[in-house]
Amino acid sequence: MFRRWLSNFFKNNKEKIIKFIKIFGILLLVGIAFAYSFGNIIDKNNSENENVETTVYRPSETVISGSNIEKEDYKKEENLVKTFVDYCNNKKIEEAYSLLTDECKQKMYPNIETFEKNYYDVIFTQKRECNLQSWISEDNYNTYKVTFIQDIMATGSYDNVEKFEDYITIVTKDNEQKINVNSYIKSKEINKTTKIEELEVVAKSVDIYMNSIKYYLEVSNSSQNTILLDNNLNNSMNIKLIGSNNAEYKIDNVNLSLVDLVIYKNTQNKKIELKFKKQYGSSVEGKEIKFKKTIFNREEYLKDIDNYNNYKEVTIELY
Repeated sequence: MFRRWLSNFFKNNKEKIIKFIKIFGILLLVGIAFAYSFGNIIDKNNSENENVETTVYRPSETVISGSNIEKEDYKKEENLVKTFVDYCNNKKIEEAYSLLTDECKQKMYPNIETFEKNYYDVIFTQKRECNLQSWISEDNYNTYKVTFIQDIMATGSYDNVEKFEDYITIVTKDNEQKINVNSYIKSKEINKTTKIEELEVVAKSVDIYMNSIKYYLEVSNSSQNTILLDNNLNNSMNIKLIGSNNAEYKIDNVNLSLVDLVIYKNTQNKKIELKFKKQYGSSVEGKEIKFKKTIFNREEYLKDIDNYNNYKEVTIELY
């Protein structure tokens, strides 16, 4: 009975039923498309929010090594750097110079004139703003990557502004804070002696910079022969710094000459500076310096340079 009624109902309303099915199908497709588009919008917004979150400027979070800076400590150190910048902006060069550590003055700027010429005049050709990012945190030394830019309020635009970057280290000593600039981080005493035959080398100290490291040696020769620590600075493999992880670092020979590496007979405490290309910011320390082709008798070497092969490897211990 019901089947007969259903069959008659379909025959009598066939066109209406087909029309309804078409409309319903269209509405269903529109609903699915809307839901898909809305879902994509949500995903996109979530993705954009995540990207915003990952690019939020968090200056107290340390980028390279060490712990993050406490917010109060960061604010205090930021104020110190900005005080330094304000002094420079207002041409108070003496006041800015007074904020440098004694070590920074000694190593980089022994007087106000050198500071003014080699730092102030380079960066502060006009008023600068700055922002900081904690880069390395280690004991009493917090190093910040500092970006100097033009005064945006004066230029009215951030685009194409002139930028300078420096690594400024806040040094805390005896409850006082001062700064090291121009990528100078700190200096350390070593005073480690290495003796090989009649050659004695004392590794006195090291200066640590953001992108390099400089060792100060005192070399004595008690023999009756002139010693050459190396005879070919063009070969970067001859003199190397070996790290505590056995990594090798190349010599920077820009300001080094072969004359610096000649140790005449009966020489006492000849001073030699060796600079190596090494990034600061890891737990890797300098373990030793290797001279791979040392000549202990220059006179013998000069008799037949082309066929000379009596080289010796000299290793200078650094701790």
